[in-house]
Amino acid sequence: MRNFSNCLCFLTPFGITLKGKIFISMLKKCSVRRLLVAGIAAGISMHVFAQCEPEKVGQKYPLYSSRIVQIATPTTTVPFAYSDPENLNQMTGIEVEMIQFVMRCAGLKYQFVKGPFSSLIQSVMSGSTDVMIGNVNYMPERARRVDFIAYLRSAQTVIVHKGNPKKLTSTQTLCGATAATTVGGVGNAEILKLSDECIQSGRRPITYIPAVDQESAVQQVANGRIDFGMDGSISAKRRVAAHADDLDVGFTILTDLVIGPVVRKDNPEMRRVVFEGMTMMERSGALKQLLDKYQLTNFARPVELKR
Repeated sequence: MRNFSNCLCFLTPFGITLKGKIFISMLKKCSVRRLLVAGIAAGISMHVFAQCEPEKVGQKYPLYSSRIVQIATPTTTVPFAYSDPENLNQMTGIEVEMIQFVMRCAGLKYQFVKGPFSSLIQSVMSGSTDVMIGNVNYMPERARRVDFIAYLRSAQTVIVHKGNPKKLTSTQTLCGATAATTVGGVGNAEILKLSDECIQSGRRPITYIPAVDQESAVQQVANGRIDFGMDGSISAKRRVAAHADDLDVGFTILTDLVIGPVVRKDNPEMRRVVFEGMTMMERSGALKQLLDKYQLTNFARPVELKR
C-alpha cells in the first residue's frame, strides 16, 4: 500500500483535496470509501480528523467554542439514555457515553436538557436544543427537519401482560386490541399503520392510547389497562426484564429503520461535531467497546449520515 500517512481527506461539494496529517493505518478502506460517498452525496463539507483535538475547538467549531451545547435527552430510554437508578440526577446509557465522548473530543462544554421524548424531538427541530439522543429512530417525516447520525438497526417489540392472555402472537392478532406507546415515536407510527391494515382487511382497528413516555405505556400493560405496548426491541428486552412478574414479550416486528443522534438540518457545525466524533469512535474501536458493554453488538451498523 502506498504511504498516505501525511494526508487528510477534506470532502467538499466541489471535490476532494488532500491536506494536513492523518494516520491511515487507523482506517479501513471500506470506511474511507463510505465517508467519501456520504460526504459527496450530502453536498456539504466534512473534515475527517484523525484524532481528538479539543485544543483546536476555536479553529474547528468556532460557533460553539464559546457556547454550551444543549443536549436533549429523555430519562427512561434504557439502555440509550436514562437516569442512573443509584443517582437520579446523573444520566447514563450508551448514547450518553457516546455524546460525552463526542463533546470531549471536540473540546465543547455541554449540558443535558431532560424531558419527555415528544417535547424533546420538537425542541431540536425548533432549535432550542442542539442535538438529541435517546433511541431516536429515522423516519422520513423527521428527516425533513433533522439529520441523523445512524449507528444501530431498529426493530419493534410487542409487550404484553404476563402470560400473554390475549394471545397476541402476530400482527393480525393485534386487530381490535388496545395499545399504548410514546406519542410521535416509531411505535406510534407502526401501530397506526397496523391499524389501517386491520381496517383494510375487514377487521376492527387497534385502539391507540398515546403515552408521554415508554415507561408509562408499559405500566399500563403491566396493570392490565391495555392489551399491549410497542417499544424498540433493544429497550423492550430490558423493560420486560425489569417487570418480569407482570410483562412478557409477545413478538417482534423487523423494520428497516436505523437509530442515531439527530441535529437540525440548518446546523451544519453541530452535525459535523457529532459525525466526526462518532466516526472517530468507530475508527478507534471505542464505539465497539460501548456496543459490547451495553450488549448491542448484534444491532450495530456502520456510522452513516442520513439526511
